[in-house]
Amino acid sequence: MTFRTFILIIGLLFTFLTSCAAAENANQPPDYESMKKMMVDMLKTDEGKEAIQEILADEEVRKELVLEDTFIKDTIQKH
Repeated sequence: MTFRTFILIIGLLFTFLTSCAAAENANQPPDYESMKKMMVDMLKTDEGKEAIQEILADEEVRKELVLEDTFIKDTIQKH
């Protein structure tokens, strides 16, 4: 076996092993911190802000937000 063949085999083996390691990590979901950062980044965009405004403009959503708060429910029932 010549030196070139040996280097070629080692190079191919290294490439194969590193590609398998990358594919193995790709199937894992992102951890909490990276998911949180992605969501915050999305919500800070103009499109994210517009989406939140559209949701809050919906009358049904606004009713649910107010009525689902237990503090408000308790206060209304007491008075």
